[in-house]
Amino acid sequence: MTAILVIDIGGTNVKFGFTVAGTPQAYIRLFPSNELRTRDPIGSLADMISKVIAEAKLKPEIVVSTVPGFLDTDKDQVLFSANIPELNRRYLATDLSARTGIPVVLERD
Repeated sequence: MTAILVIDIGGTNVKFGFTVAGTPQAYIRLFPSNELRTRDPIGSLADMISKVIAEAKLKPEIVVSTVPGFLDTDKDQVLFSANIPELNRRYLATDLSARTGIPVVLERD
């Protein structure tokens, strides 16, 4: 069964949920977006992912995340995020995947 970790990064909260075999799971977890407003927002997001995986006891095959801003054409680098400027110019998909060991796909919110 394919498990997907879905993340909605917003200006107020970072919301996490899962689908398994296409079915949304009951698990939902929120973290304040302020936890991303650090010198290492990708490390902070990776820590959140680790906590969510441990709590839900699900190992995702992929992470799909929205980003509140503009992405480059490869959907890897955050070009501009007004609400979380710490993400600006970071290769979020590549770096988050490297830190978690899980492929990451980004979508513009």
